[in-house]
Amino acid sequence: MLKFENYPDIFELIKVVNTDKDRKFKFKKEISDLKSELHNKKLKLKSVSGMFLKIRKEKEKELTASLDVELSNARYKKSDINKLYKDYKLNLSLLKEEYDIKRDNRIQKMKVEIYDIQNKIEQIKTQLLVNKEKTKEDKNKIKELWNIKREEVEQRNELLLSELKVLKNETKENISKYKKEYNEKHKNLINQWKIDNHSLVNVGYILRKLGRKRRLKPINNEIDETIYELSLKVNEIKIDFKNKVQTEKNKVKDKKLIVRYNKGKADPITIKTSVDKITWASGKLSNWKFMVAIKNGFFSLMPLVIVGAMFILVNNIILGAGNGGIFNLFYLTADQLAVLDRLKSIGSYIWNGTYAFFGLLLCGAISYHLAPYYKVNQWAAAIVGIVSFLIMNPSFWGNLGVFGTSGMFTAMIIALASTSIFGRLSKNDKLKIKMPESVPDGVAKSFNVLIPYSITAVFFGLIAFAISWIGSIVGEITVGSNSVTFMDINGLITVAIQKPLVNAVSGFGGMITIVMIWQLLWFMGIHASGILSPIVEPIQLDGLTQNQQALAEGIQPEYVFTNPFMNNFLFMGGTGGTIGLIIAILLFSKRGDYRSMAKVTLIPALFCINEPLLFGLPIVLNPILFIPFVFGPIIAGMIAYFATTTGIMPHSSVVVPWTTPPILGGILTTKSIMGGLVAAVNFVMLISIYTPFVLLANKIEQRELLNKFAQNKNQNLENVVKLNSNLNNLNSTNV
Repeated sequence: MLKFENYPDIFELIKVVNTDKDRKFKFKKEISDLKSELHNKKLKLKSVSGMFLKIRKEKEKELTASLDVELSNARYKKSDINKLYKDYKLNLSLLKEEYDIKRDNRIQKMKVEIYDIQNKIEQIKTQLLVNKEKTKEDKNKIKELWNIKREEVEQRNELLLSELKVLKNETKENISKYKKEYNEKHKNLINQWKIDNHSLVNVGYILRKLGRKRRLKPINNEIDETIYELSLKVNEIKIDFKNKVQTEKNKVKDKKLIVRYNKGKADPITIKTSVDKITWASGKLSNWKFMVAIKNGFFSLMPLVIVGAMFILVNNIILGAGNGGIFNLFYLTADQLAVLDRLKSIGSYIWNGTYAFFGLLLCGAISYHLAPYYKVNQWAAAIVGIVSFLIMNPSFWGNLGVFGTSGMFTAMIIALASTSIFGRLSKNDKLKIKMPESVPDGVAKSFNVLIPYSITAVFFGLIAFAISWIGSIVGEITVGSNSVTFMDINGLITVAIQKPLVNAVSGFGGMITIVMIWQLLWFMGIHASGILSPIVEPIQLDGLTQNQQALAEGIQPEYVFTNPFMNNFLFMGGTGGTIGLIIAILLFSKRGDYRSMAKVTLIPALFCINEPLLFGLPIVLNPILFIPFVFGPIIAGMIAYFATTTGIMPHSSVVVPWTTPPILGGILTTKSIMGGLVAAVNFVMLISIYTPFVLLANKIEQRELLNKFAQNKNQNLENVVKLNSNLNNLNSTNV
């Protein structure tokens, strides 16, 4: 039942209001379309005189060329030269008169069209105003009717609640009565079976065991036969009991719905309706042009991310000689270590070509994929995006880190903004520089977008100047024990996030705050480590050092939220505890894209490298995975925090490499098997918290496929109807 459906007079008015709302959106769309058409008509009207003048000049050139030919012939054959000139001038005047008339007619016609469009706009605006007033009146009527009925509703609600209370008591008594009857019948059946079969066997246990089995076994003797028959009788009375109980519960449920409908409320939200709403919202968000461009931009850079992640793994694990590296197991000489360092430089070079410029490349990739929505050249949009990104980071020559993963968020914002501005400006014919036809096509197109290029660059240049100017005025800002300044947009975002968090680091509340902000930043595509580490790591390192000193002195450590604690108990498999997501996908997902990405990213995730999953699945800006990605590590942190404070596991006191696999890291940092046990509990918890959302993703994909199938089916039916109509028209024409 819908809202207020229990009150027909109010419900009918609500339907009218909803219809008026739909009509309002329709009117607004019509006005928007007509304004766009009016704008184009006005632009064409301004160009009419120039267009006809251009055509007339071409015709005049043809007449002049014809005259020149006749005058050349007159050199060899006698002709009336004065008549030739007279005809030429006459033709020129006739041509001018003809094209002036055509021009005036076209101008008059276009003015009439413009006037008609303006009248239509005014008419629709009037209808929109009337519709608005009517909607307002209907809403006031709904309020008045509801206020009139409110007292009656409250009285009826009290009556219904008292009836519900009585019904609950009756239901409770009836269920208790049915249960007694069932127990008596069950007891009588078993006793009768014992009397009939002269047996003291615990048949109740046998029946319970039989009920738990999925498949019945062959009957070997007469006793088994009688037990089977007894189980049928027991199941019969059990089903009868359950049906009676369900009937009583349905009475209470129906009464609760009547109470709900009496208040004018709609049906309660169920899992099905929630999935439908989430599917609808997810579909809208996924098909939004900006989200499509961001997703495709990430996908186009996936090979770089995977290659970069592979060589991070190679450098830190396979060629690593420190803690966590394979070569740490062997004694190596200085020369051998130098060889390893030279080999690791290969991975460093590859990292420089992938991760080090990821932000810059992402900006160009997003702009490239957004360009088709504005019908502009994709490479031109990509260049504009990259140029705008460079303009907004004027100090990049001193800090190349803005080109890497720390500049992802600004790259996304700048790419979307620059392409939107450039695309809208490129549609304006006034901003196009027209070149002669003799100019090559490539050069002409370049001059067409010259002014949009310039305006976009100036726009971002002014913003960059404003940020730099404000940064120079503000000067140094104290963040904790450090003094920082900002001269570009990345610095501004970093300072804006760091400053309020200085005093929110230590303790249980500080852990929750930091982890939540950490996850939110990563979800938006902001490299959280680059922003939060300068605040968090010094305090965590100091806490870890004090824990080590306390253990050396034989006293109880105090600091829980250290860096090894965060890496090994919260961020298992990387930021967001995504190892749990990968396992949940492999166990429960039916989506091909999810499963293939999980298989590719499983090995890197075992060593806490999850960038391929963050950007490839993607998790970044994915509304389906927002809740588990943000709250999964928080719950894991709460479990590990209380396990530490209650003494279930020791405090973390050993620095272990960030690439240490899950569970093993928990054992090493606490020097206790209990640390591994708590990490294992968190591991299972992360799988369980990601699983419902993986199943939800299955349902959403299924709904999207069904909707797409239905749309294709409807389109095919429309095509068949059109084809039949065309055939009928053709047959009638032939007849």
